[in-house]
Amino acid sequence: MSIAGWPTNPYASLQRLPLSAVTPPVYPLLPSQPAPAQVSLIPVSPPLTGAFLANALPATASVVNLKGFSASSNPANSPTRAQATKIKEWGNTLFKSNQLQAAAMAYQQAMLVDPYYSDPIFNLGKTFLMLQDHPNAIVAFSRVLGLDPKDNEARVLLAKSLEKSGRIQDAMMEYLNVLRQDRQYDPAHRRFQLLQARLRSPQDYGRRMMDVVGYQNLQNARQLVKAYLINASHVPKSKRQALVKLLEDIPVSFDTTQSLNGSTNMGEYIHLENNSRGIRLKSELAFAHPNVIGAYWVHELIHALDNDGLSSVQEEQECYLESTKFWQAYKSAVEEPNLDLALLLYQQQPEQPTELLQKISELYLNRNPTMPQTSPGHGMPAKGAQWTA
Repeated sequence: MSIAGWPTNPYASLQRLPLSAVTPPVYPLLPSQPAPAQVSLIPVSPPLTGAFLANALPATASVVNLKGFSASSNPANSPTRAQATKIKEWGNTLFKSNQLQAAAMAYQQAMLVDPYYSDPIFNLGKTFLMLQDHPNAIVAFSRVLGLDPKDNEARVLLAKSLEKSGRIQDAMMEYLNVLRQDRQYDPAHRRFQLLQARLRSPQDYGRRMMDVVGYQNLQNARQLVKAYLINASHVPKSKRQALVKLLEDIPVSFDTTQSLNGSTNMGEYIHLENNSRGIRLKSELAFAHPNVIGAYWVHELIHALDNDGLSSVQEEQECYLESTKFWQAYKSAVEEPNLDLALLLYQQQPEQPTELLQKISELYLNRNPTMPQTSPGHGMPAKGAQWTA
């Protein structure tokens, strides 16, 4: 299905852009400064203000970043780095318990100890995003890029902070800067295309364009998911057949998804009291690579298997495991940080992915502390028969 004048390939218009003419901004390195000998942690901080970060850091202009990049003369095993790491980890503990103000203060103090250590600055930016303090998030991610201009995850989060601040053109430029470095970085592709559709078209026309592009990508993703389910030998045959039927029967749409504690769902399984069902994927995924759409689609299909609207920690773990296995099979050269992190943890312990399951548990309990551990068919006896080979 296509309409004359509209790109049926979400990347077609992007490929015609003069990317070579786009120059990424240069972020200066943070200046050297003496680190305090001792840092006193403040467990509770006052409300953050716009001047918070500017006063806390030397004047210039991932969840936890795994790369641990440092452009510092301080080696990673130095006493200064070790002290900053301990403070950062305390900030991570506060962040996981949803004490965001206190976490921001801890990250600030870690930066005072080692201004060249990018992890706490990155985490501070994430915290500011959760607090909807977008001006300070912009400063934090800009400083991360001063240490590592090739940090695509930080640049995408900078662009999202610019979006939230109403600086749409600046955000689009940052997405393009990511694509100059890596055309396969899907979050930048899809956000740029979504913003481009909104800017170039009236609201209804832009929505229709998203539907058309999303329809084609959805059909391609459907073929990938179907092929995966048919050949997923680790899944009992009857369960595979049920999943294929759900794939064909349950309608899928691209639209706004729910947010909880500052985190927006990439996908949602909807089960109403009259037993009508649907899957809603985040709007930007209409412009995502079909492989990415497929991974999130598989996640929601696992939710649909038990035919109820309930979820639990164990159910989310099962959904993530299956979508991660799909991503392992169909990732190709595409980069998607959320899926890539899950795959990395899974590949480290493929037989018993304890760390991945623990991360999933922490993620969902942080978002919803009252989520039950089990649900029907997921650690709790289901109403119907159990799956067999």
